[in-house]
Amino acid sequence: MAKRTPKTKQLAEDVKSNMSRAALMQKYAVSGSELSLILKRLLETGSLEPSLVNALLRQGSEPIDYAFECPVCGAKDVEDLDRCPVCDTIVSALKDVTKKEARPEDMAGYHRLMTGEPEHFVATDGGEIALYRGNLQRTGAYDAEGVHSLGGVRWRFATGGWISSSPAIAYGATYFGSWDGSFYAVDRISGELLWTYRTSGPISCSPAVGNAKVHFGTVDGRFHVLDAASGSEVWSLDTQSPVSSSPAIVEGVVYLGGVNGSVLALDSVTGNTLWKYECPGFVASSPSVAGRVLCFGSFDGCLYALDRVTGEELWRFNTSYPISGSIALEDRIAYFGNWGGAVFGVDMRSGKECWRFDSGSRITCSPAVGYGKVYVGNWDGKLFAINRDSGRHEWIVKTHGAIASSPAIAYFSVYVGNADGHLYVLNVQDGKERWKFKTHGPVNSDPAVDRNMVYFGSDDGNLYAIG
Repeated sequence: MAKRTPKTKQLAEDVKSNMSRAALMQKYAVSGSELSLILKRLLETGSLEPSLVNALLRQGSEPIDYAFECPVCGAKDVEDLDRCPVCDTIVSALKDVTKKEARPEDMAGYHRLMTGEPEHFVATDGGEIALYRGNLQRTGAYDAEGVHSLGGVRWRFATGGWISSSPAIAYGATYFGSWDGSFYAVDRISGELLWTYRTSGPISCSPAVGNAKVHFGTVDGRFHVLDAASGSEVWSLDTQSPVSSSPAIVEGVVYLGGVNGSVLALDSVTGNTLWKYECPGFVASSPSVAGRVLCFGSFDGCLYALDRVTGEELWRFNTSYPISGSIALEDRIAYFGNWGGAVFGVDMRSGKECWRFDSGSRITCSPAVGYGKVYVGNWDGKLFAINRDSGRHEWIVKTHGAIASSPAIAYFSVYVGNADGHLYVLNVQDGKERWKFKTHGPVNSDPAVDRNMVYFGSDDGNLYAIG
């Protein structure tokens, strides 16, 4: 891909002027799959109409009925395909997905895999850690004071591309990637650049920091492990598939999902593959861990539970719509949303549904769980607070743009980004607005809260530190 993100306003104008797909690829020096990713982002942010994007993805007139629709780029086909002809994503036929329950004769053994207490990442060097969504359970809960009232911008750091990566804060630094193909470490207080690492592809996933190393993947399929202090490479791996999943790291093992439908368990020191699990659909969901159980969602519409030590499938729960967000685990319940607009609570021991809630619109983000509620946003711009036990909503806030950013919670506040360019901060009890901050682009990055500051990226190319 071009090393810097194309000027999207000009690209959108070229699309509106009916410039051909080939001409766009030539003008902006991007491949077909890269153009599809950019078009998808412009569609999500409302910069382009679906009819314009679909016309470019289809390269011709679209029939009325489709047997195939790609959950990644939106391309459609009259034939029932297993692989997208535009972006090459492997997509299973949902009708072939079957639900697999935990084996009754093995239930006693399965219960021993569960723990009553949350699983904690322990840095073997005694150093700091920072994981996507705040912990291995991906609850989006941060043990921090946060920002109760808007004091202003402490600093902003400009890059050459969108920042959809959620930052990780550790070792006095803020670590994050950009669609400009660079990974950055900046001082968490001053915003001064500490080091940068150039990759061969855009970075959309969020890093994980631990054992003095930073772990992240790229859209071109490379998984990198860097020294947290210097940015020098420790090891890297060609996953042969775009990486948008953020890794989980437990007891010297790195767990990672990929677009090719695989979940990998890698030795954190050498990068050697310990086991590999394959499912029919794209895995953008970042693996969540509780005890020996590892959970993730797939674009084949299923929630999967594996034994993280052996890679054996314990059960799967079929929702019939893609699951792109991470699974939040709390008190042996898995909480998540899907592209059909439903939010689920699923028992982790049996793989059976506890409750479901219909939000009315596509959900692509990860839920946050805390204060007895599940917080999740949808493409209609609504943020819901759902009772964790009953599945009934307690409050709804309507914003002015789609919500693809995953909410974070800290000290009685909910933080969430929006396609309207704002970061919203709400009271967890009633959803009343505490404050909001305006950027110059959609906010799809998930906010991270550390001490008395909140960090997040914007499609305007800036990472913001608000205090």
